[in-house]
Amino acid sequence: LTSFATALSLIGLLIFGVGTIFDFAFAMLLGIISGTYSTWFIAAPMTIWFEERAARKKAGPAPAGARALEAVRPVLGKLEGYGSLSVGSFTTVTAEGAVNVPTAPGSALRLSLLNQTRNDWVKNQVAGPTQDLEGYRDSALRAQWLIEAGKDFSALVNVHARDYDGSARLFRANIIQPGTNDFVPGFDEKKISIDGKNESELQNYGANLRLRWAFAPGLALHSITGYEQVKTFSRGDIDGGFGASFLPPGSYGPGVIPFASETADGIPKHSQWTQEFRLESDTKGPLDWQAGVFFFKEDYKIESFSYDSLAGNAQDGYERVRQKNTASAVFGALSYTVNPQLKLRAGARYTIDKKTFGVEDYFANGFAPCIGPTIGAIPGPPRCTLADIAALGPLSANPKDKKFNWDVSGTYALDKDINLYARAATGFRGSSVQGSGAFNDQSVAGPETVTSIEAGVKADLLNRRARVNFGVFSYRVKDLQLTAVGGAANANILLNADKATGSGFELDMQALLTERLVASLGMGYNRTKIKDPGLAASPCGNGIA
Repeated sequence: LTSFATALSLIGLLIFGVGTIFDFAFAMLLGIISGTYSTWFIAAPMTIWFEERAARKKAGPAPAGARALEAVRPVLGKLEGYGSLSVGSFTTVTAEGAVNVPTAPGSALRLSLLNQTRNDWVKNQVAGPTQDLEGYRDSALRAQWLIEAGKDFSALVNVHARDYDGSARLFRANIIQPGTNDFVPGFDEKKISIDGKNESELQNYGANLRLRWAFAPGLALHSITGYEQVKTFSRGDIDGGFGASFLPPGSYGPGVIPFASETADGIPKHSQWTQEFRLESDTKGPLDWQAGVFFFKEDYKIESFSYDSLAGNAQDGYERVRQKNTASAVFGALSYTVNPQLKLRAGARYTIDKKTFGVEDYFANGFAPCIGPTIGAIPGPPRCTLADIAALGPLSANPKDKKFNWDVSGTYALDKDINLYARAATGFRGSSVQGSGAFNDQSVAGPETVTSIEAGVKADLLNRRARVNFGVFSYRVKDLQLTAVGGAANANILLNADKATGSGFELDMQALLTERLVASLGMGYNRTKIKDPGLAASPCGNGIA
């Protein structure tokens, strides 16, 4: 108890202290942990962590290319939990834990919490609205309630939330030596020189309900209902420096800054509903099957802002677009156990995807989109108001796509700990719309399709104290959707490349070396190539690249 109370006070110093106080608290806490070692605090969390990773690895291929990762479910009749605290560079502190509590003979509640913080470690070297960067706080909470009424009915309720507040990713101007992969002399990752504001925040709330009825011998009906809502805003200095090159020497840098660029994007409104009904066999025979329907409905708005970094970071542009997306699908799958070692599976899915996109509001009074074209200093029509861009082209689009996908796979057990697998599948991505704005007209990229194959081995070794996953893969994407940014007006448009290919491998290893030490190793290689001889994008300026 004395050690526990002392550790609590040190954790407070660890989280909120800086400099010498942090170093002192960290050293003291390590001493207490090593001096008061107990199996409950160290061995049990490692074992539970390893088991939870194993549970997440069990998610197999879903019909026609879809994959699902599921959270660790509540356990009936057991009071258990785990906790973890880690400390890293830049005073990064990660705390996570979960507790499983039985609430009745046929129900249990599981609460999970994750909180990660990091101090600012990049210092702005010029006067600007944001001086300290790259720090953040990221918190997430999940509650699950499991109810089981014998073997005929079960319900799982999942409610979750996430809140993030911190820095947006930094843009850094002119830090690579031309023609090399080397940083310029004197580059210091802990320093930056920007005159734009940097901030980022995200809030996400959601819930899902999973129901299962076994209403006939060997037959079960599943219902999965989900809702997600997200709100986010992120702002940054996109030119990665300060000032602009048309100002007097010493008023811009580092290097040449052709023009100032400070922008922000956000999602102020969002809702997403999903519903799946799935009927599946539940027998002990070699043949299993499933069939179902899936519905998707999403409605969201995206806001884009521009600011003048040279005029006190005043806002000089705004656009709001809205997209509604509905999709429906029917799917089915068969799996057959040829013998205890060999299992085969095949699935198919037919999807209808509809989108409704439109620009709701727009204005720009910056030099490039509005003032320059108005006075004739920049070629092209002015894009100052919503009426201006409406006169240049459409502000809305309604693409509709239909697609059939399939997948086949097989697994072969060399023994109880080693499995070989192979899989081939197709998938698709519906059409995408880029709205008309300050620098570009509306563009629509058609649907893309992908065909992939993969094979590999999954093995549990050393009496299940180690795990190795190794796989090779190859894929081909037809009508690859790309975003092209460039041209004299620095336009942002969508387009389709004829096709793209990729191949490579992935290796993932974990091992419980001792009761207190888990080691992991992961590596991968992916060789990709876009194959479209006529594909070209104009850079910002003159010429073709």
